[in-house]
Amino acid sequence: MAKNPETRKELIEAKIPCYFYPFLKPSGDDKPLEYLRLTSLGVLAPSFFLETEVVPSCLECIDLCNELSRKVATLMVMKILMQEKGMSYCSATPERFYSIVQVLYRVVQKVTEKPCLLHLMYVIQCFLSLSEVFKFIGPSEAFIRQVPPQLFDNTFKDILRVICSS
Repeated sequence: MAKNPETRKELIEAKIPCYFYPFLKPSGDDKPLEYLRLTSLGVLAPSFFLETEVVPSCLECIDLCNELSRKVATLMVMKILMQEKGMSYCSATPERFYSIVQVLYRVVQKVTEKPCLLHLMYVIQCFLSLSEVFKFIGPSEAFIRQVPPQLFDNTFKDILRVICSS
């Protein structure tokens, strides 16, 4: 039903996805819920995330869930940040903005330990989108300090070479 554009729109308008929120929260034994979490993340549209303020749950998935859920949740945050309305939401308060930056920082730490090109691409796009906040007011030292040094040193040199060549 969620794949059909007509029924999907009606499901979202009826706020049915709100019933999936409990499945987004990480728990002790996530294996049985993993596919349900992935499906929930995939079905929900980024605009719905903003209307219902589920971004914190998405950030929690990025921080605590297994690798596949982290990637999908990071993709959702990336899609939100790439929309003007999403960027406004994410940068509405310094606390919200920096909580997103801090979660992304921790993702880079995890990707450093176990490199993943796709996840790294999502995180880089998120940081690029977040940097747009300072486009008109100039760079913020606080933000620059929050950008992981691994994105500037040679840690991901080989992976980034693949990104640049494609």
